[in-house]
Amino acid sequence: MAMTHRTMIRMWRWRRNRLRRRSDAIEAWIVLTAWLLAVTGGLIAAVTATELSIHRFDQQRRESHPVAVRLTQNAASAASAQAVDDDQVWATVRWSDSDGLVHTGKTKVAPEIPAGTPVHVWADRHGHLVSKPSSRAMTDFAGACNGALAAAGVGVVVFAGTRLACRYLDQLRMTQWADEWEQVSTRWGGRTG
Repeated sequence: MAMTHRTMIRMWRWRRNRLRRRSDAIEAWIVLTAWLLAVTGGLIAAVTATELSIHRFDQQRRESHPVAVRLTQNAASAASAQAVDDDQVWATVRWSDSDGLVHTGKTKVAPEIPAGTPVHVWADRHGHLVSKPSSRAMTDFAGACNGALAAAGVGVVVFAGTRLACRYLDQLRMTQWADEWEQVSTRWGGRTG
């Protein structure tokens, strides 16, 4: 069995030749533009999303502070229906802020702690209980993940747009090809189809 050797002509859409259609050149420019948009847009989106995410986490860290609170009731046992995912239970706590206002709220504590036991929680500047702020390492990791997702999102949008444009150009080429075959068949004296 004889093997055929296929020659690859690189960048044929950019070279002048008789077989290249205008839609081929347009497609080459679309693909080049898509690559540039994907790279630059992805980098810009990644940096922006990372910075915004880190800024938001840093702001949460600045606006929250630790508060010493006291349990108002005995904490339930871990086997009760109030148990949560990390072997802790919800309990009601009370504390006073710097202005002397008394606040109450619910927080997670170890099970079976007696009422009146001091517990440390985090509150925002309005006195509402909040989650413990993320560490700097966790903030950087979350920022990097958000940046990667933003870059991937830009890449997906650019890829989808490019595929739609190339599909339209393929349909245009097929229509042109069918019209040209129709002209050739009438020159040969008959129909081919």
